Amino acid sequence: MPMTRDTRRLASTLLTEAEDHRFSASELRQATRMHNARLYPLLEQWLDRGWITDDYDPSPHDAPEQPQPLHYYLVTELGRRELARMS
Repeated sequence: MPMTRDTRRLASTLLTEAEDHRFSASELRQATRMHNARLYPLLEQWLDRGWITDDYDPSPHDAPEQPQPLHYYLVTELGRRELARMS
């Protein structure tokens, strides 16, 4: 996979946090300054490769302004190795 500026931004963001940190799409968009049109295809590619996993967290009971479950991404061990090798 060629290392584009967006790929480097996303890899760097995912690798800077603790191994068990879960990233929301909103958090990734803010940190990388990427638009959804570029962010989501990269996330899908990396999900397919096993570099990240995703999960949904039910809405917190104390946050009525968040009616839908939050979608989170977590870097896998394989992903940490591959992304570190690429950067």
